[in-house]
Amino acid sequence: MPVLRLKCIFVYFMLLQVLALVGFFMGFFPIKTLPNRNASLEDLPSTFKDIRINPKDFYHRHVNRMILLVIDGLRYDFLNGEDAEENMPFVSSLVNKSGNCLLKVRVETPTVTMPRIKALMTGNIPGFLDIIRNFKTNEITEDNILRQASKNGFIPIFYGDETWISLFPHEFIRKETTTSFYVNDFFEVDDNVTRNLKKELNRSDWDMMILHYLGLDHIGHVEGPKSTHIKPKLNEMDNIISLIFKDFILKGTNKNDLSNILIVCGDHGIHDSGGHGGSSLAEVLVPFFLINHDCNTDMRNEETSQTDITPLISVLLGLPIPAANLGKLDYRLLKKMEPLSKLYTMYYSTHNLKKTFDDYHFDIHSYPDILNSLQEADNLFELIIKSGSDSIIENKLLYHYYEAQKFMSSKMSELNITFDFYLMFISLILLIQIWWILLKGCRLVFTKPRILISLICFTILNGFKLFGCHLSTGSSFVCCDDITSQIIPSILTAVFSFNILLIPPITRRTRVSFDVDPPLLILFLLHLLSYTSSSYIEEEHQFWYFFLTSLFLYTIISKAAYSCIVPLLVQRFLRKLNQTGNKWAFIPDIGDWLNEEKNMTLLLIVYISGQLVIIYWFLKHMIEKNVRKWLLFLEIILFLFQILVITLYRFSIGDLSFLASPLLESRGITEVKLFWSILSIQIVLYITSINCKDSKNKFMLNIIEIILVLTVEIISLLHKPHNIVLISGMLIFQDILEKYYINNVYYKMFFYQSLGMVFYFYQGNSNGLASIDITAGFVGLEEFSLVISGLFVFLNTFSAIILSNILLLRNIYLFKSYEAKRRKEQYWIFYKENLHPPLFYNEELEYYWFIPFVSCSYAIFYTTYIVLQRHHLFLWSVFCPKLLYLSCEILLYCVIIFLLFVIELSYIAISHLVQFYERVY
Repeated sequence: MPVLRLKCIFVYFMLLQVLALVGFFMGFFPIKTLPNRNASLEDLPSTFKDIRINPKDFYHRHVNRMILLVIDGLRYDFLNGEDAEENMPFVSSLVNKSGNCLLKVRVETPTVTMPRIKALMTGNIPGFLDIIRNFKTNEITEDNILRQASKNGFIPIFYGDETWISLFPHEFIRKETTTSFYVNDFFEVDDNVTRNLKKELNRSDWDMMILHYLGLDHIGHVEGPKSTHIKPKLNEMDNIISLIFKDFILKGTNKNDLSNILIVCGDHGIHDSGGHGGSSLAEVLVPFFLINHDCNTDMRNEETSQTDITPLISVLLGLPIPAANLGKLDYRLLKKMEPLSKLYTMYYSTHNLKKTFDDYHFDIHSYPDILNSLQEADNLFELIIKSGSDSIIENKLLYHYYEAQKFMSSKMSELNITFDFYLMFISLILLIQIWWILLKGCRLVFTKPRILISLICFTILNGFKLFGCHLSTGSSFVCCDDITSQIIPSILTAVFSFNILLIPPITRRTRVSFDVDPPLLILFLLHLLSYTSSSYIEEEHQFWYFFLTSLFLYTIISKAAYSCIVPLLVQRFLRKLNQTGNKWAFIPDIGDWLNEEKNMTLLLIVYISGQLVIIYWFLKHMIEKNVRKWLLFLEIILFLFQILVITLYRFSIGDLSFLASPLLESRGITEVKLFWSILSIQIVLYITSINCKDSKNKFMLNIIEIILVLTVEIISLLHKPHNIVLISGMLIFQDILEKYYINNVYYKMFFYQSLGMVFYFYQGNSNGLASIDITAGFVGLEEFSLVISGLFVFLNTFSAIILSNILLLRNIYLFKSYEAKRRKEQYWIFYKENLHPPLFYNEELEYYWFIPFVSCSYAIFYTTYIVLQRHHLFLWSVFCPKLLYLSCEILLYCVIIFLLFVIELSYIAISHLVQFYERVY
């Protein structure tokens, strides 16, 4: 029971780490500060220094109708690169003609669809965690272009990505959506949009049509930007633009001589290795092409912000600029506008931005240069109103207004994020407290002084809340009135105060002796320190590749382990299977080469080879099991049948083919349903084969081996065909290396965790968001499910880490012996004095302690460092994505330890029931 009590404490501390990280996330990630108002036409200035102005004379609609064509994943170089004329010949011909305007737009991270739509329509910068909300979109509450259009009599319609309808459920008169998350659909998802477009071009009862094509983005996710499907898809988009140009632009002048306008843009780009979400140039640079709207030719090579598009569209439609807008209006885009209208528009947009500047608690008087520039521009505007226009004065006025807007927009964009220092502080000290208790050991102390200290700490920490609200400029999570914002900090402070009762007396010596072998300690510290460099974070895989290679060489030389020579050569192949990192991600890899149509036969050979190794591994370990022959035979048949079903699924969706053509023609739904059905049968079969009278060690080993087999099957289903060799590679690698490090538990743990990280990067994962393979989230699904798809993506992404931990636990229980004498090697022996009577060395307990202690060390170091670097240039593009990955890994470890503990409790409960039953009957 003392051991079980300790395990319970370790699980408790692991859960607390997750809670502390949740609190840190709420405090660290951006909380937007938005003005609580909506713009209206009444905001248009009607007086200027006692001079009455009629806003309708200067601010009105400048286009007849507008089509906004959003091509998801359209990179800037697709429209203006070396192959642009071949991929999009019609558009390329328009780019070089006057009367059109191509802009290079830079978008903010995260580069995913939902926050980019919000930025385009509101003119504000969404928060970083909108990358998570991208999968569960809610209605926009901020002022936006579509709300203004509906309020002012416009008739907007929409066809395309369903994300728009989730954000704007009431704004469109007619609409039809397509599912954005079924990424294996390259063609039908766009055909539906084009079908509706052709109908609408023959109608005239709408003012604004938004089209959002998804096919190009889906190709980018599944096959990358160098896919053979990219060119045909761009040709298709080019034909659609040509159709709109002929039937909408050329025929689109109304009685007021207002022409139609077509805007072609991308919401974000595509990373060179496929996917998006990060901050590479390929992801953040997108085109914004205005067809039938001219601008200055010197703007083509300039970068403009995506938020700057919002005021431009508002002005062209004669709508009030949204109240939350942070974008600046470039006067060079108003080339066709009458002089006085242009001057008035710049005056209105500048002073509208100044209102928002004031809402953000900036004082314009603190910036005398900008104040003087504004005052001078206003004086020039007054002079023009009274004395008439003059081109020199006009240009000077426009320049002053534009410079003032640039400054205010820049300052507000920087302040658009704020940090909740109280939540970050309480989360950090809770993590430090957990680490200290794990290091020193714990003992529940219910004395009056200790209880008094706990209550005082609780009071002081809650008192700090006011101080935290004062520090957090603008809105703060804990300063809000809703109940959620009160519960989280209260729980954190209550837990911290309670944990004070668990801290051992100061006089008690440390329970963990740091006489661990220096190589392990040095590797641990080096890896921890590497997190202080953005470049090392981006290229973290190099650390793990170097480590595994060094481990193989060390084992071969020091232990004469010549069996390691073959894995050493194989790992060279595996590290080139999927290019990862940031610096070399664009280089074609073996996986890209195998997935080319001409190499499908080779891909099939690699796939079958990987599956044969997995089958060999399974048979080898199944023969060692002491079970009935008929049961063993049935388990083998079901496993082989599962491999066959997975293979048929890959053939059915075209991932594999024989003689260059798929064997089956389906979407793989039936095959995947069959897979889960067989898996259910396997689970029932495995459970019924467990003998409840076995020892705890044997019971745990049987359960873990069942989980291992099922995990291998599920990962095989989710992995891309060429990645199957990674599963077989990990199984073989651990079989070869484990025997050389069996006698030292910490070498063993570090080896397995390192093996998981190495194969995590072999899979093509990185610390960037663009490397997440979302195609795994749609395996066998007929429609999008947030929970199931999210679980599939998580399992696929962290499959190597999951598998390595299951293999480690299997190894621990396989070689565990309670009667073994204390090993001669020195370990981080801990809590010895708490175990009474003394027990022999327990590897299982070491695992329960090792994982929380190491994960807490990483969490403390990285969260502290990221707070210190909160103004770093690469905060949102490098450090924050790494924080998300690190938190997901800690969550994963928490789930593993919690499930392990639940399984052990289940054994104890079953054992007691069996004993009770035997006594009764």
